[in-house]
Amino acid sequence: MAYNKQAWKDEIPDLTKPIKDASGKQKTDPQTGRPLFELVQEGTRITSARLNHMEDGIDSGHESIDVLATELATKETPAGAQQKADTSLASAKSYADTQLLAKADKATTYSKDETDQRIQAVVGTAPDALDTLKEIGDALNNDPNFAATVTNQLSGKVDKVAGKQLSTEDYTAAEKAKLAGLSSGAGAAGSATDTVIGNRTITDTEAPTGETGAPTKLWGWLAYMIKSITGKSSWRTAPATTLEAAKTHADDTIRHLTAAERTTWNAAIPSSQKGAAGGVAALDAQSRVVAIGEVLNGAVTRQVLYPEAFTGTAGQKIDIYFSTGLSVQGYIEVTVTSAWGSANGAGKLTKLFDVVLTPSSAAPTWQKARYTEVTGNTPACYAISDVTFDATNSRWRFTIEARVATTNRVSVEVRYQTGNNLPPPTFSASDVYAGLVTLPKPVQVIPDDTETQSGYEIQKHKLTDNDGTATTYGASLDNLVTPGRYYAITATTGKPSGFIYGLCEVDRLTPTVNAYVQQKVTDALSQRVFTRYEIGIGNWAHWVENENVSRKNVSGGYLGIATDGTVIMPGASVRKYDGPIKRAENAVAYRGGVSVTGALKILLPFAWTNTMMRIRVGGYNYTPATGAWEVLLGGYNFSGNPTPGWVNASASTTGAPPFSSVRFAYDGTYCCILLGTLTTVWTYPVVEISEFIGFDNATFETGIGISIITSETGITSVNTPVFNAGTSVETADKIDGFHASVASAANTASVRDSSQYLAAEGFTMGQNGRIVSGNAMAAGAASGGILQQTSDTANGYGLWHCTNCYWDGTNWRQVRGDNPSYAFGVILQRGYVFKYAAAGGANAGIITLVDVAHLTAASSTSATAGNIAVRDSTGKLALVSATRNRMINNQVSATTETLLFSHTPASRCLMTYSISLRTTAAVTVTLRAEYTNPEGTVATSTKLLDAQTLAANTDYSLVPFFAASEQAKAVRLYVTSSVANVLYITGKLEED
Repeated sequence: MAYNKQAWKDEIPDLTKPIKDASGKQKTDPQTGRPLFELVQEGTRITSARLNHMEDGIDSGHESIDVLATELATKETPAGAQQKADTSLASAKSYADTQLLAKADKATTYSKDETDQRIQAVVGTAPDALDTLKEIGDALNNDPNFAATVTNQLSGKVDKVAGKQLSTEDYTAAEKAKLAGLSSGAGAAGSATDTVIGNRTITDTEAPTGETGAPTKLWGWLAYMIKSITGKSSWRTAPATTLEAAKTHADDTIRHLTAAERTTWNAAIPSSQKGAAGGVAALDAQSRVVAIGEVLNGAVTRQVLYPEAFTGTAGQKIDIYFSTGLSVQGYIEVTVTSAWGSANGAGKLTKLFDVVLTPSSAAPTWQKARYTEVTGNTPACYAISDVTFDATNSRWRFTIEARVATTNRVSVEVRYQTGNNLPPPTFSASDVYAGLVTLPKPVQVIPDDTETQSGYEIQKHKLTDNDGTATTYGASLDNLVTPGRYYAITATTGKPSGFIYGLCEVDRLTPTVNAYVQQKVTDALSQRVFTRYEIGIGNWAHWVENENVSRKNVSGGYLGIATDGTVIMPGASVRKYDGPIKRAENAVAYRGGVSVTGALKILLPFAWTNTMMRIRVGGYNYTPATGAWEVLLGGYNFSGNPTPGWVNASASTTGAPPFSSVRFAYDGTYCCILLGTLTTVWTYPVVEISEFIGFDNATFETGIGISIITSETGITSVNTPVFNAGTSVETADKIDGFHASVASAANTASVRDSSQYLAAEGFTMGQNGRIVSGNAMAAGAASGGILQQTSDTANGYGLWHCTNCYWDGTNWRQVRGDNPSYAFGVILQRGYVFKYAAAGGANAGIITLVDVAHLTAASSTSATAGNIAVRDSTGKLALVSATRNRMINNQVSATTETLLFSHTPASRCLMTYSISLRTTAAVTVTLRAEYTNPEGTVATSTKLLDAQTLAANTDYSLVPFFAASEQAKAVRLYVTSSVANVLYITGKLEED
């Protein structure tokens, strides 16, 4: 086949950019993997010669392929050979199959050499990188239309023109457009018109530097010169005058000095002499004289110095010095001040020197120095020395010393006045130099004979020693009447008891010697303060101790008051009556652990002292069965002869104590009282002896103790009084003066026997078994209820407990018609019966009782509506305890508001909350009750405790809270604790 050979030119596409295939993927060299455009950049650039050479090789390859194809057409094909083989197979299949299949016909098949020659003829002299069809295809980007592609790319290039090259020397389109815009004759004479030149901007800030420059620079230089001539800020600003007017003014002789006038002017004082030495004084803007000093009539000199600043080290110094060649007689007054900088030096420090300084002398002939004015904070920072002689520099000086580390400067004014009309000294300041703080803090001094303007003299006697310390005093204070501050040493006499040594302050209240004198002493060790007065010569009152915090609430001290106004009493409060009786209150208290078993021992701080005593003991035991209790004890610890012992001991109690016996005893050293036995269990017990009354022959203000003992070894002289025997009617232990008895004796009140039975032969119930007769029922029924045996056939025979009603033998009558009536009966026919009648409106009116509930033998223990709940086989009154009383025993385990319990009463009732708390750590508690009152209002914010902070390890009993609640409305109690698991709540909710 004929190959259409192309003629190549050097104008080829830009192959420096990545070469991509039809999918947009960059093509790479198959051997190296590198991008083709990099190979082009490194020199493998396809020139026209190479492309033409390739075209020649391809053309030659096509010719060789045509020749080879012609020759192959004359050769037998493999199919013909196969046909011949098939023919031979028919005669010798076993041999021919093997031979013919293994070999080809030599006459019609190229050998390896012949094939290599043909391939070499096709490859020709192609380089190694292009000697295979694959390499040629890769070089041509596997583009079957490579020639068309390259031709299309070349169509976008310009033709090469002789004498021109495609380079940076060629014009761009924009440059050609610019050249096209030039008019004919541009650049020729007269062609630079304003239109051609256009606008130019000059600057008038550059001074001329030569005669040659661009037009814009030359114009700028001219503008600079114009601005310099006019003196204006811009060359465009109009001048104040014209050159012509300036010439006219310069020629005007009237407005200018003549030669004579100039001579007179030159004779005037030059301004350079203002404020200069030997010149004239200068004035400031306010017409004030500006100078560093002044000399008045030769006798008074005042000079102001402003030395360099200190450099921040305490003890640094500046010398103010003056010559020793002059006689200085009179006084020198030095004033120093500073300002706020690194230290506050504001104020005034003035020192006056009365001096006589003789020339060539090494020490002042006479000098007296003192601070006359000390104000502000200057004296805290600086001090001034006396006048001394500086031998190193042969001059007089006084030194200003920095007492603190400061970087401030000081202003020093020196005033000198003399009466000898001699030349005054000149003062100068030295540089700052280092030193130590050696000068004392300045203190203003006033003359001893100073008198105030109103005529009062300042006190002249000494209040302290010269160094400010108290004057030591070792004699009797009874003789010390001179006002002042004294150090009363240990040897001093006339001191109050409790004072060893310390400060004694003496003040005289009247001008009379030794009359109305006050002494006040403060002990240096204990800080105890005592005061006394002398009224008349030698007539000293008793020492009185002043209040002292360290003496509050300590032995031998006095009672203190806390910040909340409560009285602090670490010990017993004792009151001594006239005679031998005294009373101690709040003697001692005791607090035990979670569970303690043993007898509570009250230790009395005396043995057998023949003391009649009355002791009140109260406490709390943290259990539902006990709680708060109080016991009143009495007895006489008779010393005895020959045997001591307790006589007429008694014990009575209120509340529910955890013990049932009291014993008066002796432990071998002291008398004691035992509450309970060794098996008594105490739960978080809190016990206090609140009152102790006894004879003065026994000391019981201190030393009383409370403890739990687990052994009674050594306990003797035991006296066990009858518990609650001989007490008042309030305890129901005696009636009308007749004592209780377990025996059925006449005129005695019945009490429980050893089996807990109420011992009595019987009870008198009135005539015919009634408490009173039917005609007298009304008063008892109206006042709270009666017991009555009736013969009511309609409601049943039996014993009735009646409230606001009674059986008159025929009918039931209501005592007061404005109130409902209730009757509870035990009758033969129906067992236990509850009856009710609404208010009838008329007093003593006939009423009809209706059933509320009844309980028969068959249903007495079943929880059925309408029946009365009784104890079941286990002894539990389930319904009563569930609906009428709710017990609380809870450890609060959350810090959010927690529901303790919720209860819904069946009828209107009075709810009573009885709550006790115990803490094991400090905690803030809120208790909130929620209920609905009979008016229908839901009270959701009734708080028993409102964010109350409770102390750690403390028991609290809240005051009972009462609330009226509507029937069928829930009653709830919520608690909020700031700390989990530290708050324990016990108590109960009673429904009445």
